[in-house]
Amino acid sequence: MRISVAGQGEQRTTPEEAVLHLGVGFDGTTRESVLRDTTDVHERISAKAEHAVDSGAVRVWHAQTVRVEPYERRPDESSDPEVRYRSNADLWITFTDVDALGEWIVEIGNTTGASIAGVTWKLTDETETRLTDRARELAVEDAIKRAATYAKAAGRSASPALVGLYEPGLRPAGGAGPDGAEPATMLRGRAAGAPQPVLTLTPADITVRASVTADFDVA
Repeated sequence: MRISVAGQGEQRTTPEEAVLHLGVGFDGTTRESVLRDTTDVHERISAKAEHAVDSGAVRVWHAQTVRVEPYERRPDESSDPEVRYRSNADLWITFTDVDALGEWIVEIGNTTGASIAGVTWKLTDETETRLTDRARELAVEDAIKRAATYAKAAGRSASPALVGLYEPGLRPAGGAGPDGAEPATMLRGRAAGAPQPVLTLTPADITVRASVTADFDVA
C-alpha cells in the first residue's frame, strides 16, 4: 500500500533587525531648487546613518542617487500647462537597535521632504538558516508521524517506509504540494505604523515555515 502525506514545520522567534524604508523628495518650479533641497536632506540622512553604523545601532545602509524629472501641471482647465519638477531618492537602513529606530521614525516624520515608506522586520542570515533547517526537520517528522497514523488506521502493523520526499512544486507529474504553491520557507513580519510623537515599536514574531510531501510504502 502507498501512503502520500503532507508535513508541516515552523519556528517562531522575535525579529532581530528592522529595515527602515525612507524616501526623500521635493516638488518645485525649477530643477535646481528641487535638486538642491533633495540633496541637502539626502546628505543629512546619509551622514546620520553612517554615524549610526559607527555607534552600532545600524548594521548597514543603502541609498539611491537623487532623481529629478519634469512633469506638466495644469492649475485649472482654462490655464496653459506649467512645467514643474519633482525629485525622489530612496534609502534603506538596517537597524539592530529598536530604540534607535523609534527615534529615527519620529525625527524623520518631522523632517520636511522625507517620508517613511515602512519598516520590514527580519532575522539575521545565520538565524534564518538555523530556523529554516529546524523547520524542515519538523516538517519531515510531521510527515512520518502522519504516515504512521494512517497506516495504523488502515490496519497495517508494519512501519511505513519512506520512498519519496518533495518540497512544494518539486513533486513529479505536477502537484504543488500542501497549501498550494507556497514556498518551502516563508518569512512573515509586521510593518510598523505611522510615526507618532511617542513611539513604541513592538514587532510581531517572525515565523519560519517549511512544507513537504512524502510517499511511504506500507507492507
